[in-house]
Amino acid sequence: MASYKHIPLALSRSIRLIHLEAAAHLTDGLRCTLAEVALDSNPVFKALSYSWDAQTPSHPIECDGATLLITQNCMAALRRLRSMDDLTLWIDGICIDQTSIAERSAQVALMRDIYKQAAEVIVWLGEEDEPSKRAIGCLEDIALMSVDKERIERCLPILLGLQVKKDSDDPIGPLFKRSWFSRMWTIQEWLCHHNSWYESSMEAFLSLGFIWLLPWIC
Repeated sequence: MASYKHIPLALSRSIRLIHLEAAAHLTDGLRCTLAEVALDSNPVFKALSYSWDAQTPSHPIECDGATLLITQNCMAALRRLRSMDDLTLWIDGICIDQTSIAERSAQVALMRDIYKQAAEVIVWLGEEDEPSKRAIGCLEDIALMSVDKERIERCLPILLGLQVKKDSDDPIGPLFKRSWFSRMWTIQEWLCHHNSWYESSMEAFLSLGFIWLLPWIC
């Protein structure tokens, strides 16, 4: 299969959107189509926020019948997201021609508008593990503790640091050590939009809990 070549954008405020095909199995190959749209025409799409982690694009996705290489993190996110249904997405690693310095610069200048205009911003934190499951459970407790006395009794000592004697006692810290939280770009992407949700192997953690904690981690 030939390598994918981006067609130059026709307008200064154009972007590309991918239509990601759903798949029956997690390991099925990724397939999408890519189309140019005018950002000012109010297209309906979701934007993905994720960390590149200095990864080299080396994983194939079939794009308009050709092969486009993406990073491991991008591939993992797309495999999880596509199980929901066909999706229309904006993803920097696919929608921007990474071989064109001029296009990268022009699209970076539009990114604030892209994330503000997206119907949703999906934050990919990485694959789920036991520490992340524990952290998400704790964040759910935090988000709901104002209406649940039992949750208050369970969470307040954690929030005050009374139960955190060593790293292994901290139920939340490991999640916020993931690379997404260490990049200024990704935090800005989240701040650009009011309707973000968080994906870690299909485990979403509540926005309220994240908003409460954001001032402490930024």
